[in-house]
Amino acid sequence: GDDVRTVGHGLTLEYTGNYFLKYGINPDDYHPGDKIPVDIVDQVELEVIADARSDIENTLANNEIVLSNNQIEALISQKYNTGNISGFVSAFKKYGDTDELYTNWFYRSIRKGFETGLSRRRKAEWELFHNGKYVYNT
Repeated sequence: GDDVRTVGHGLTLEYTGNYFLKYGINPDDYHPGDKIPVDIVDQVELEVIADARSDIENTLANNEIVLSNNQIEALISQKYNTGNISGFVSAFKKYGDTDELYTNWFYRSIRKGFETGLSRRRKAEWELFHNGKYVYNT
């Protein structure tokens, strides 16, 4: 919506366009409805996720926070879907792996008009972070 050029898997040319440049795709040349080969979109998605993992692991290491792989995966999902994990370090240091962390950090990125879908996503990420399982359709 709003002319956001989504190319699949939650990727938008506005926020991930620099990844497409190395495949010869200039985001400025694409308009809503234009097609990009799925193999390129899939590769970009993998690169975005890998970069998110690296950024999160560096952030955690720099702040002496050790998390399980499931917890890191939950943060990757947050970063992939919201663009950042800002505030996580201070929230985790304050609340730890508690329900207060969910209330005060995981649930923070719910935007008006998208409450149902985003609430389910945040709850699923919380379940992955807190209980080690990702359940989206409950």
